[in-house]
Amino acid sequence: MLGSQVTEMVIFICLMGLWAVYLGMYFTMSVWGSYLLPRPRKLSLQWTVVDLWTTAMRTRETWARDLMDKAQNAQGEALLAVQQMRNLIVSCTLLVMGMAQIMGRLVVVMVSEANLQTIAALCCKDPMTGPNESWAAPEVKVAVPFGATLLSLLCFGQSVRLAVHIGFSIRVQGVGGGKRDGGKRDREDGHEDGIRLDDEVVVMVQRAELYFTLGLRFLYLFIATIFWVLGITALLVSCLTVLVLLVMSDMLLVPVRRDRARAPASQAIGHLTNEMVSL
Repeated sequence: MLGSQVTEMVIFICLMGLWAVYLGMYFTMSVWGSYLLPRPRKLSLQWTVVDLWTTAMRTRETWARDLMDKAQNAQGEALLAVQQMRNLIVSCTLLVMGMAQIMGRLVVVMVSEANLQTIAALCCKDPMTGPNESWAAPEVKVAVPFGATLLSLLCFGQSVRLAVHIGFSIRVQGVGGGKRDGGKRDREDGHEDGIRLDDEVVVMVQRAELYFTLGLRFLYLFIATIFWVLGITALLVSCLTVLVLLVMSDMLLVPVRRDRARAPASQAIGHLTNEMVSL
């Protein structure tokens, strides 16, 4: 194995490892984030770091429990829950339709000898590893983004499956209160004594969000790895660019004012009203 091929292999492994580490850190931010994120300073105006995943899990739980508390109104909150799940299903469907087109094109590339030879020739022109041949075969360079789209498709499918089930569950919660008394029917259904349907729905809503987020992450991975067909330099630039964009959108610097954060909501509304009147 030539030195340029070893370099390409090391860069590819490091980039994929960086992706895996970032995803693991992002989904576990609520566990370790308090140890590494900067703590608020003793200033009137300070900044705090907020990760979208922790916020998403909390908002989904609040949304689900609030809707189930009001789900007896079939024309109101229950209908709103169904519409929200329908929006999720439509979003997943549109993304899957686009990915299906991409997967079809990738299959054509993998079975076309002329396209594979073109990819091999492009890699020989890479500024980091050229004019030597690439470490990975052209089929591998196409199979990696193809696998990313396949995983994304599977995750979106699971998200749709849960979204359909959530619409029924929220309405059932409004009809019967969602309580299980541990009777014979509950034991036959495989539920433990005392379990509540509202807790199940909260977990399903959060799981649907997890699958939807994973589907988007694998779609981002496809965007990063498809440039490998142009060479390892293009792969390095695309992966780092996508990761930087993800960090900028996943982590938010939110200003926090101590005086307003501690004031009751009624005082804040009254203060805002007085300011509007004075204007």
